[in-house]
Amino acid sequence: MNGFYGTYSHSLDAKNRFFIPSKLRDGLGKTFFITRKIGKRALVVYPTEGWLRLKEKIDSIPDSQVGAIKEYIYSNSAEVTPDSQGRILLPAELAAHAGIDRDLVLVGVSDYVLIYSAANWEAEKRLQEEKMEEMMKKLPELGL
Repeated sequence: MNGFYGTYSHSLDAKNRFFIPSKLRDGLGKTFFITRKIGKRALVVYPTEGWLRLKEKIDSIPDSQVGAIKEYIYSNSAEVTPDSQGRILLPAELAAHAGIDRDLVLVGVSDYVLIYSAANWEAEKRLQEEKMEEMMKKLPELGL
């Protein structure tokens, strides 16, 4: 897989499970990791390789500098494996952080996938639109 792209709308079932589309599941692998997205009411999903790269970076910094960040990330993370129908169980505390009570949106962001509640995704899209002119000005600086 060459990254994660697209937007997919789904809903939690009565057991707090939701379907991961095969286009995303193929890149995420048999087991992957979900954690809180720092600074947003969203979740971030990493394939195992991406999670291990993040973990290596975090673990290489002394606890005196990032101890609280380590605790925050690791205590608010879950390793998940889709069932035979491609569904995963969303831990209640992660769902609560993202404001997900039923409808959710999966957003491919190249190296990872974000999960928003449907309402938070709509708010995020509006914010992105408001900032689009500012972002467009930065593109030449980045060589794009």
